Amino acid sequence: MRRMEAPMKAILEFDLPEESSEHKLALEGGSWMSVCHDLDQWLRSIQKHGDRKSLSVDEMRARIHEEIPVAQIRVQFPPRA
Repeated sequence: MRRMEAPMKAILEFDLPEESSEHKLALEGGSWMSVCHDLDQWLRSIQKHGDRKSLSVDEMRARIHEEIPVAQIRVQFPPRA
């Protein structure tokens, strides 16, 4: 018979306001994972069903900029050239 293990907890602590950027990243980790997954699925679809073999850097950047607001992440990117 398998022994039941006690649940484990993990607590992250941040010294605010000094570590506010690290705190924000920790809070938004799941949203970033979602953005990466959605981009991966988009690229997979293009690779599998599209007739193109490559994307321009501008097309990739545009798609990233589209996905981030959907995930409700606040990011300030440098202006596009």
